[in-house]
Amino acid sequence: MWLRSRAAKLSYHMRAPASAFVCIVTFAAGIYLLAQAAGLQFVIRTFFVRLLLGEAFGAKPMKVANDILHASAFGFFAPVPFAFIGLEVSMPSVAGLGPSLSS
Repeated sequence: MWLRSRAAKLSYHMRAPASAFVCIVTFAAGIYLLAQAAGLQFVIRTFFVRLLLGEAFGAKPMKVANDILHASAFGFFAPVPFAFIGLEVSMPSVAGLGPSLSS
C-alpha cells in the first residue's frame, strides 16, 4: 500500500523511538477530522481511524504508541480520581469513624 511505503520511508529518517508515536497521533487526528468533515458518526470515525492505523503503520510502531499511551494514562490519569476523592473528604466527619483509644 502506498501509505505504508511512505510511512516506512519517513520512519527511516526519524531516529527516536517516540517519533513513531508522534506520527501515529498526527495521522489519527488527521483521519479523524477528515471523517468528521465527511459527516460520519463517532463510532464509525473511531473504527475507521483504527482500521487505517493498523494498515498504514504495522504492528511494531503501533506497539510503541500503545506502550507510550498506556504509560501516560496510567501514570497521569489514574491518580486523578483519587485526588478528587481526597479533596471532597470532610475530615471532621471521618474522625468519628475510627476506633476510639480513649474509653
